[in-house]
Amino acid sequence: MKEDVEENGQVKFSYPSRYHSTQRGNSAWGYPAKNTGEYSSGAADLFEQDAFGPDVMRDMIPEPQTPQQCNELFNRTGAMLREAFTYARPLGVKSCIGTETPLTIPALVKERLEKAGKNPADPAVVQELYEGMFERIGRAHPLDYYWLWTNEGWTWSGVSDEAVAAVEQDLLTATKAAQRVQASFILATCGWVLGPP
Repeated sequence: MKEDVEENGQVKFSYPSRYHSTQRGNSAWGYPAKNTGEYSSGAADLFEQDAFGPDVMRDMIPEPQTPQQCNELFNRTGAMLREAFTYARPLGVKSCIGTETPLTIPALVKERLEKAGKNPADPAVVQELYEGMFERIGRAHPLDYYWLWTNEGWTWSGVSDEAVAAVEQDLLTATKAAQRVQASFILATCGWVLGPP
């Protein structure tokens, strides 16, 4: 929400999030968590510590443990994107970040909305979330495009009319939010497939 964003783009409220690291296995992709010191053939010498991941996760691998650490991860990531995207602009490199559509609302955010008497399924509430996200982006770092990605499952499975309608509603909601906050970036859409089958 907009009220959770400082003028400098730092957040006052966030939710648990993380990037991949050597300490976070993924059975779906077939690899376990492992200390870099256990790597063979001299590969262990390439890493300064057993828990290796992106710099924004330093001292928080495999994931943040407190609300303060969650905020710190979001704030570090905003600073990283500011540095990278600011450097990219004069080089003519376009920047893009985004989320899947329809917007996935993390459990902690849903819980907070419900405690405030708001329905997370209400398009007006989703628009408020997008407005907060877009405000935060505008304050934290430059951006050229915000991508709204269709679901990866559309590649191999059937897509119901309800799922298509939910994406259409979400795209309209994001568009209204971008207009309302006068977003400095352009909305775009893409996905594993372009549209439903």
